[in-house]
Amino acid sequence: MSHKIPDRCKAARRKEARGFAFSFDAFVAFILSMTVIATLIVFVNIPSGYYEEFEQLYLIGQDTINTMGTAEYSAGQTYMARFAEDLQGNPTSCTACCGTLRNFIPVQYAFRLEQYNNASRTWDSVCERRRMDLPSQPSCSEYNKMRAALPFVITEYGVEPDNGGWQYGYGVCNGEFTPCATPESAFDPGTVQNKLLRLVICV
Repeated sequence: MSHKIPDRCKAARRKEARGFAFSFDAFVAFILSMTVIATLIVFVNIPSGYYEEFEQLYLIGQDTINTMGTAEYSAGQTYMARFAEDLQGNPTSCTACCGTLRNFIPVQYAFRLEQYNNASRTWDSVCERRRMDLPSQPSCSEYNKMRAALPFVITEYGVEPDNGGWQYGYGVCNGEFTPCATPESAFDPGTVQNKLLRLVICV
């Protein structure tokens, strides 16, 4: 006696086989997608010559700024403090700034020191040097292959503070030790101002 499989059972088995094939295809597609993404991540994270050269420019600028803030230009005065004095006298010409940067930054790199102008909202050039210090070489304001810009802030007194001498002086009357006026003082805390500068190094 033979047993025949009902048609509805055959249809159910065909659906199960088809569903398995679709699930397997989706799994394979997922694995391939993850492989491609992982490969791209590896290639992107491999250091290139361009990145290394840019990092070198950035580190030279960072070391220069740190040195200016710690090394002494003269007794009790850092290079950064000297920068502040020169920039206060003539914001577009800083002899100490240029001389210092020429000594700190290797000659194969061009540099440009800029100061932010609040009125025009632009960067004004303070001083610059071309590559190899040669007029035939490009400057940072002209075409250059790569550049790193490092902003920094100089804080200085716009008006020097004045302790006002003896701050408890006041007028007296009706006897030597009877005050008849509020204490007067010429003390002036002064004013502090910040200058935003940017050191640009390029090749």
